[in-house]
Amino acid sequence: MRILFLSQIVPWPLDAGPKIKSWNVLQYLKEAGHEVWFVSFIRAEEEKHREKVEQLCDRSWFVPLKRSRISDAIYFLKSRFSGRPFLVERDRSVKMRRVVKSIVSKNKIDIYHADQITMTQYVFPEELNEEENTLYKNAKSVFDAHNATWKILDRAASESKFPALWLYQDEAIRLKKYERHIIESFDHTFTVSDADKEAFLELFPGHGEVSEKISVVPIGINTSQYPNYVDNGKEEFHILTLGSLNYPPNAEGIRWFMKDVYPKILSKIPQAFLWVIGKNPPPDFYEIEKQYSENMKITGYVDDLNPYFSKSSLAVIPVRVGGGMRVRILECFARQIPVITTSIGAEGIDVNNLIDILIEDDETMFAERSEQVLRDQDLQEQIIKNAKILVERKYDWSVVLKNVSSVFDALVDQVDQQ
Repeated sequence: MRILFLSQIVPWPLDAGPKIKSWNVLQYLKEAGHEVWFVSFIRAEEEKHREKVEQLCDRSWFVPLKRSRISDAIYFLKSRFSGRPFLVERDRSVKMRRVVKSIVSKNKIDIYHADQITMTQYVFPEELNEEENTLYKNAKSVFDAHNATWKILDRAASESKFPALWLYQDEAIRLKKYERHIIESFDHTFTVSDADKEAFLELFPGHGEVSEKISVVPIGINTSQYPNYVDNGKEEFHILTLGSLNYPPNAEGIRWFMKDVYPKILSKIPQAFLWVIGKNPPPDFYEIEKQYSENMKITGYVDDLNPYFSKSSLAVIPVRVGGGMRVRILECFARQIPVITTSIGAEGIDVNNLIDILIEDDETMFAERSEQVLRDQDLQEQIIKNAKILVERKYDWSVVLKNVSSVFDALVDQVDQQ
């Protein structure tokens, strides 16, 4: 089976959730014996990583992408007139359309795999003549939704004030219309959680047959690649939080923890220390760091997370707006680091509070529960043990990604029977 995998990013190094998810799917498809052709945007800083992808995939194409605040402003204005979401308009590329069209016109493709919402526009591009339209529809199409994006914007709106409130609401309306169109047009859609599937089904009153076109395939990680938990070298009261800080929901959640929760922890555990790791920290993060210079370090992007995990006794994933699944939680489980998160942060993962994870939404309770697990070694060990069992049984890629191959096989069988 030949799969044309369309990606918005080069999925290496594995330093962000979307990259980890995409890379594991690519690896799994190759190990399952499929022929994988990879097409992606590539930024200047990603050029050094393209060889890694080329070694994995059978064939690869890369289209240069450069972003700036000025270009984003232009795409935002264009989206006001086109009706498309800004997220889609921003990645609307003539070069990418030409590359995909050239591949499709010269080669037989069995499955189009559009990874994330922005790449769906290259499976069924606009402005096709009748002959081209027939050509594109010769293969089956799959939309791999890392999130129900409209729900993220809808939640962000509920937490915002004007003018951000209007911007989020407007983008959410556009995304609802666009994601509904995608699900109707594509042969199948993958979501990473039941919550995301339900969010998509909200777009279809009565649901009808749409539900059968949406499968829940949780994010899977290769649990065998993570180092075993080693108590030696851990600092008793060290806390770790991490995420791509140029992604507003990540930054907002960590900001909430730094400002409203961490001071409460310090009032009870003055020797606590917080590592804040992630690309492009907002300027105000450094202002907060100055207030706690002896108890906090903002590292920015780091190449190797292992030294920080090895020191930390607790991982904090304070998500208050978002959707999908938090890959970092699964990684912490595999690395045997206890995790505290919010109800939204735990979405999509089959966890039990106080058994394999800690879940709190109130800032005072979040601080108290963090203090509890930092002080209670027995509780730490219990959560670590249970979380490790959970991630190996339910979220190892060898388990969760079997459904991907099953769906692909069924779609190709439909073509053979026609």
